[in-house]
Amino acid sequence: MSHIPDTATAIAVDVIFSEKNLPILPENWNEILSISRKPIEDIDIGKFTKLVETDPAIVARIIRLANSSYFSTLKKIISLRQAIVHIGLEEVINTVCYLYYKKLLPRFPEIEGFSDNDYWAHSWACAQANKMLGHPRLHVDAIPGELYITGLLLGLGKLFLALHRPEGFLQSLVISREQNRSLHETELEIIGTTDAHVAYEVLQAWKIPENICTAVRFYASPGDAQQEHQEIAGLTQYAYFIANASQIGSSGDRFCVDLADTWISKEGTSPLAQEKTQETYVQEIFSTLRKKSQAISHIDSPEDNDEDKDSDTQKQVSHERDNVKSKQKEQEFFAWLLSFFR
Repeated sequence: MSHIPDTATAIAVDVIFSEKNLPILPENWNEILSISRKPIEDIDIGKFTKLVETDPAIVARIIRLANSSYFSTLKKIISLRQAIVHIGLEEVINTVCYLYYKKLLPRFPEIEGFSDNDYWAHSWACAQANKMLGHPRLHVDAIPGELYITGLLLGLGKLFLALHRPEGFLQSLVISREQNRSLHETELEIIGTTDAHVAYEVLQAWKIPENICTAVRFYASPGDAQQEHQEIAGLTQYAYFIANASQIGSSGDRFCVDLADTWISKEGTSPLAQEKTQETYVQEIFSTLRKKSQAISHIDSPEDNDEDKDSDTQKQVSHERDNVKSKQKEQEFFAWLLSFFR
């Protein structure tokens, strides 16, 4: 449909040049983004540390994450370098990217069935799931850091539609839920384009690497992408399904895709096309999302004062209590999730 790019471009122009101007990315952002896309062994830790230390607020949140119960440290972490040693360079880089984008982008407007917290929780879950799908055992060519950024930016078009086409976006959400249809399908019907196409146009204007832009554009139909971009688009589609199923945050899309219908499963050459491998990895990713989301919520809280910080013992007790409360729910979810493999 030739009108899709035209409509998406028009909305992207509104996004970039409207009164709701997007903030200018800081000068060091391109360098950080470039670092995030490198193999971990090729990263200059000293250079990365100096770049991040220019933003004390980001550093404070990274340190807070390193001290969370998820990473269970007995020795208090007080510096960025200590945090890198304790939780790993890859974890720090990913979290920096998440915090930068969340800080710079406009808030998601409060609309029915959506909120800013919902949007970012789901974006984080999609990014984390996508990164985990880049595990060497799955024999993928995509770099985990690049997969993380793609998952993180996947819902960007929804944010822009909610801000610049609010009536059409809300109507698309309502119809999608009421008729159990894909949000992409209802957006195309009501607005004339999809959030993925809008995100693609804006990311292109920001000069985000083409591999990421194209994966965002074609994640709903990876087979339509150029061959060199099909893998990352297919993995991102898979991660989107897992994030939706985890019920962490909200993508606004209630339409569930059977794993057997994903491009990865149909394409057939990936280990993820095998049922046993699918079951193992999906359960592993879901378990990680559930546990780590608590730590991410902790660093996202508005205050960073000492009086708001629990002792390590209190955090551990709270963590164990939450695990007990969610155990039954997690078992029920796994039973439902495994139905997709049958």
